[in-house]
Amino acid sequence: MKPRLYLSHSSIQTLQSCPRKFEFNKFYQLDEREETMATECGKALHEAYQEYLSSGDVQAADKKLLLAYPYQLSIGEDTRTLEACYATLDAMIANNHLRDYELATVVTADGKEMPAIEVPFEIRLELPFDAPFDVSYIGYIDAIMRHKVQAKYLVVDIKTTTSVPFNREAKYKFSNQCLPYGLVVEHIVNENLKDFDVAYLEAVISLANPTVDKFVYRKTKEDVASWIRGLLIWVHSIVQMEMLGTYVRNGGNCTVFRKTCKYFRFCEANSRTATEALMECERMLRPREGFEPAFTINVNLAS
Repeated sequence: MKPRLYLSHSSIQTLQSCPRKFEFNKFYQLDEREETMATECGKALHEAYQEYLSSGDVQAADKKLLLAYPYQLSIGEDTRTLEACYATLDAMIANNHLRDYELATVVTADGKEMPAIEVPFEIRLELPFDAPFDVSYIGYIDAIMRHKVQAKYLVVDIKTTTSVPFNREAKYKFSNQCLPYGLVVEHIVNENLKDFDVAYLEAVISLANPTVDKFVYRKTKEDVASWIRGLLIWVHSIVQMEMLGTYVRNGGNCTVFRKTCKYFRFCEANSRTATEALMECERMLRPREGFEPAFTINVNLAS
């Protein structure tokens, strides 16, 4: 049985940024989880707003935020204070951008019904070429909503930031992050969909002036097919680098947002044997621990 390579939107972004870092992430073990105020505050607000979408209970959402907030990282002059996060959550609830929708439900692989919040999914790919591993694309969907009147579905992606992007249209319109979600929605409704809607719910974290905006784009079957073709190109690229025994190092990305890559001290190793010796671990595909998909979707690309 072949090992399985698990890809995601973030891992593809890593591959695009620096293939060598992608190799480190997938084939070598380094017990260093990177936590930042940006990611952990965003996660806390996600959980709190998702609680509100699921239960409609403001107090339950407030409690979720209180428990999830990263107090251990809250030092210095970061503007993502607990108070700022509460003000932002209040704005997200008060704006009521999703008032025309209700939360959808999902039936898991074992027959259980669950609200469509933080939906974990796995797409297994049958490739049209030989590869030394099987490939899955995995992810989580923040929320799947169903229109109260029309037979339309809306997938919601929650974004948090501390500053308004220069051009939100340019940031979100052609983003492919939510395109595979179309396959998930089709699986949930058990029918072929001509299109579906994607909403980016952007919350600017601020104590004095939190803002919440919604950007909605319609995606078609051709959009999803284009995403699949693009994913296939990246998988083929991974297979080629694996066969050549070289994942290209992008020296221009050794520092990002004034932080040095956590693999920087290992990157001087120019062979797999040298890398194994330097990192003191065997090179192998790592299993995806702690990820349990609600269901698995099989996509045959070989035919």
